[in-house]
Amino acid sequence: MLIIAHAGLPEYWEFAELAANNPHVYLDTTMVGTSYMEQVAPIPPGYVDTVAGLSHKVVFGTDFPSIPYSYRPDTGTRKLGTRKPMGEECPLAYAQGTPAA
Repeated sequence: MLIIAHAGLPEYWEFAELAANNPHVYLDTTMVGTSYMEQVAPIPPGYVDTVAGLSHKVVFGTDFPSIPYSYRPDTGTRKLGTRKPMGEECPLAYAQGTPAA
């Protein structure tokens, strides 16, 4: 099993393709879509739709409490989580539906 930290940012597309084409490769959500990372490596147009098709390959990730920005409840995986591109069950999947080895 290989879990790609930070969804492979800034090479979002390349790592999404790697996860899509390999059964035991997953993307983690650490820092993806945060206001901090959107300044450094913004999510490219169309990427959220691509990841929606890979929802079974996305696992929750966090660097908290050692993050390079102040924590606020509105930071985190905003584009991949609270907009629910992967369906209404997305936040629940983060908590209990992550892949097992």
